[in-house]
Amino acid sequence: MAAFIPSGRPAGENLWRGGLLWRGSFLWRGSLLPLGCEAAPVLGLKSLGLLRSPAGASSLATASPLATGKRRCGKEGGFTYLGVLFLIVLMGMGLASAGELWSTASRRDRERQLLWVGTQYAQALRSYYRSSPGLAQYPKDLEDLLQDERFPSPKHHLRQLYPDPIGGGEWTLMRGFDGRITGLYSPSTDTPIKQTDFPSQWSDFVGMASYKDWQFVAEKAFLDGASGPKPQSLTPQALAP
Repeated sequence: MAAFIPSGRPAGENLWRGGLLWRGSFLWRGSLLPLGCEAAPVLGLKSLGLLRSPAGASSLATASPLATGKRRCGKEGGFTYLGVLFLIVLMGMGLASAGELWSTASRRDRERQLLWVGTQYAQALRSYYRSSPGLAQYPKDLEDLLQDERFPSPKHHLRQLYPDPIGGGEWTLMRGFDGRITGLYSPSTDTPIKQTDFPSQWSDFVGMASYKDWQFVAEKAFLDGASGPKPQSLTPQALAP
C-alpha cells in the first residue's frame, strides 16, 4: 500500500519530524527543573514550526513557552533570595540581642563575686589584726592570711587567695603608714551595673563611677589614714604614734 503523504511532503520528512516531536516531548517531561520553577508546556507543533501563527497575532500569543517558563522561574528565584536575606537579618538581630543579654548577666555575676570575695578579704584582714598576740598589726602580704605564723600553731584567716573577679588578675593593695595591707580593690575602671542596694558595711559604694571605687578595707577608720592624716579619736591605740 502506498504511504500517505500529507501536504505534499515526502514520507521521510514527516517521519523525522514526528520522531523529533515524540523524542522532545519525552526528554522535556523527564528533565529535572530547579527548585521553585514551573515547567514550560511540552514542545508542540508551533515550537517545531509545523503550524504557523495566524496573521496579525500578537507577539505575546506566539511567545515561546520555554521563554515564558524562564521568566516565571527568574521572578520566583528573586523572591526566594529576598526571603533568605530577610531570614538572615532576623537571625542576626536575635543573636545580637542574646549576646547582649548574656554579657549583662555575666557582668552582674562578676559583681556579686567581687562583693563576696572583697568581703572575705576584709574579714580576713580584720581577723588578722584583732587576733594579734602582741602589737596589733596588719599582714605584710596576702599570703600571711593563709598561714599566720605568729602563733605556735599557725592560724588560717582565709581559705585561699582569690583573684580579682572583674579583671581576673591582681588586686590593688591599700597599705597603711607602716606599709602593711589594710584593704584592697579591683583596678578595673569599668562602670558598675549595680549602683544601689549594697550591704550596710559597703553602703558607700552607692553611685560609684568605677569598680576601683569599691574599696574593701579592714576598718573604715583607716580609709582616710592611708591617704592622709586622720583624727586622733579614730586612731587605734596599737597604731597611735
